[in-house]
Amino acid sequence: MIDIHTRKQQNLAVFGLGASGSAAAKALAASGAIVAAWDDDGDSRRRAAGAGIPLVDLYGCDWSRMDALVLSPGIALTHRPHRLVALARGGGC
Repeated sequence: MIDIHTRKQQNLAVFGLGASGSAAAKALAASGAIVAAWDDDGDSRRRAAGAGIPLVDLYGCDWSRMDALVLSPGIALTHRPHRLVALARGGGC
């Protein structure tokens, strides 16, 4: 697994828990980041929970406490950004 030591002890939101997002969440948590992960799809959330990925409903989280938002590939950041991108930006993340 990739060691992402530069994110140790950071509060990181991960959105999108398909293969890439789940791998990112696992690598970040294993590297010492404090991960809060979410997916709009209930089946993806169940699989992630079964894999030990900590779930937090990012639509209701305190974005001012997050250091960064990690988006799974395929989730829009700039062109018609996903609603969570606006929430994160609004909270200073």
